[in-house]
Amino acid sequence: MCKVVSVKFKTDNYNNKTYDYHYPDEFPTPTIGDCVVVDSPSQGYVTVTIEAIKSISSKANKWIVCPVNDSLYKKRIENEKRANKIERLLNERLEELEKLLDIRF
Repeated sequence: MCKVVSVKFKTDNYNNKTYDYHYPDEFPTPTIGDCVVVDSPSQGYVTVTIEAIKSISSKANKWIVCPVNDSLYKKRIENEKRANKIERLLNERLEELEKLLDIRF
């Protein structure tokens, strides 16, 4: 049996209401705050945020298209920050070494 999730759209077109969607069992377990894709009647595929998780709802008449997995994106951003920090530290060290060379010669 599938779960039901209440989602909130990120645009003002939906008057800040939540809407219930069926959440298939083959997807990873949903968590409040997760981002998922739904097929909106007026906007097509859009991302929404899970606000609540329910076992049943008479309002749910559509399905979640897919969950959004942004783990690779987050890892890429983390690696980029780490690379920038390393580059900054190397440049600082290079400047120190250049100053030492200037003093010696």
